[in-house]
Amino acid sequence: MKAVIMESLGVSPEVLQRHRERFEARGIAFSEFERTADPEQMIAEARDADVMIVANMPVPEAVVRACGHLKFIDVAFTGSSSTWPSPAWIIFLWPPPGRWALR
Repeated sequence: MKAVIMESLGVSPEVLQRHRERFEARGIAFSEFERTADPEQMIAEARDADVMIVANMPVPEAVVRACGHLKFIDVAFTGSSSTWPSPAWIIFLWPPPGRWALR
């Protein structure tokens, strides 16, 4: 399993390291990235992620669709108005994005 933090969450390096150790102790690969508005960069960073963690950055539809392993998007500290497509889709993405049929 792979989890990615897509932007700074404003936590200290010590707190981030403590959480990294907890993830990795459970066999979860853990990466963090600087915030970007470039969808291609976001896709490159999160393509194989099962879990995506954001604070308040927009996550375009193309990014969600390109991340075929994505099962969960965590919107840390905020609401969900900036993440596509609607709050009902934020917590669990099922079926996985590669199998969606939008109406």
